[in-house]
Amino acid sequence: MIPHRLYSQIILSLLLVLQLSLGVCQPNSPKKTSRSITYALIIGISDYAEMNPLHFAHRDAQEFADFLQTPAFAHDSIVVKALLNKEADVTSMYRSVRNFYNRVEPGDRLIFYFAGHGDCETESSKGYLLGHETPLDNYPQTAFALDWLSDMVSRLISKGVSVWLIADACRAGQLAKEDDKKKVQYPIWERWPNFGNQLNILACQKNERSYESKDFDGGHGAFSYYLLKGLKGDADDKNQWRDDTIRAYELNAYLLANVPNAVRPQIQTPLTYGTDLQAVLSITPKIIAQNYSQMTPSDRQSFGALLASPKLAPNNKKKPRLTLLLNQLKLVSLNKIIS
Repeated sequence: MIPHRLYSQIILSLLLVLQLSLGVCQPNSPKKTSRSITYALIIGISDYAEMNPLHFAHRDAQEFADFLQTPAFAHDSIVVKALLNKEADVTSMYRSVRNFYNRVEPGDRLIFYFAGHGDCETESSKGYLLGHETPLDNYPQTAFALDWLSDMVSRLISKGVSVWLIADACRAGQLAKEDDKKKVQYPIWERWPNFGNQLNILACQKNERSYESKDFDGGHGAFSYYLLKGLKGDADDKNQWRDDTIRAYELNAYLLANVPNAVRPQIQTPLTYGTDLQAVLSITPKIIAQNYSQMTPSDRQSFGALLASPKLAPNNKKKPRLTLLLNQLKLVSLNKIIS
């Protein structure tokens, strides 16, 4: 017969083994999850300290950042950091990429969006994205180097992270404010990072410029204007392949069908390429409505309250209420709306 004290010790040992196997005794251990996270760094600079300003780059970036936080963006979880105008100094740009690099895990995604001036150094032909404070005479020390971005993209991909690079970085017009300085930026696309497990969506091709105008809904770049229109539903194939999702190859076709016509007689041809062309980028209002039935009662109540909110009252009767939500609905968690 086993003594009572020894019997108790055996029971406690078995319980300890069971707890360890279930992870009960490790409350500080990070909880594993199968859901991927999308990290998005959104940069838009119209106000340059030492160069001619742009007009709508910051607005394009802000609206793209807002869109990523709506139910239309078809991904489980999203972390967005936006750097606009004075916030987008080169140090902050480098630091933000490094911070996301340190946070991502295999299976995650990084989106890098830039709207603003881009240029190449004439002697080395190295490409740079120009920060708010970048002067014209010292890019290696004061601009965001594409060689460095290429290295970071390579490291991210080796970690099992997919990367989407979206750039509206060769906007038309002269860079310098004074006549005796450099007048026109050089195309940077030959220096653009290009690796596997990467999606590139670029505003224009080699030797072209990107154009902006008030004609695009009060003020946008042509590329970014149609980029958002396409992601909000217009890019879904209208033929037998329509499935109420926007894939990268559909967005490419939509951009090619609209941007060149919108800027004529100027020439601007968007370019989309990479290994992720089948990726689902967004979903349409129809899919959001279909998934309403799958919400929990509390989420339905929140969704209904938002629909009834005076802030969401459509100012255009021709615009469906759900389409308006794509821009303004941010309070219902994405993974409870999308099945």
